[in-house]
Amino acid sequence: MIHSIRKFAAKNVEPVVLVATAYAWLTAMMIIALVPIDVWAAYIMSSATSPILVMWNIAYWSTQAATWFVLPFYQVYSEAGDFSVKNK
Repeated sequence: MIHSIRKFAAKNVEPVVLVATAYAWLTAMMIIALVPIDVWAAYIMSSATSPILVMWNIAYWSTQAATWFVLPFYQVYSEAGDFSVKNK
């Protein structure tokens, strides 16, 4: 995943943006992996197991936190009129 991010990112992208992108990709992949596991657990055991519930909570609440707190900060930062990192 890190190799793909570095391959497709511009050379002047800041490390914090790379970390945020990696986190977003990881969260998206985690949800894709959790859905089949959750369906399997519901089919076999008729209830979600505790580790699956913990993973769902991490995926859900971290996505909510990113949506309401982290991403607006990045949006304001990217829309700032200054042209250097120090001046932003």
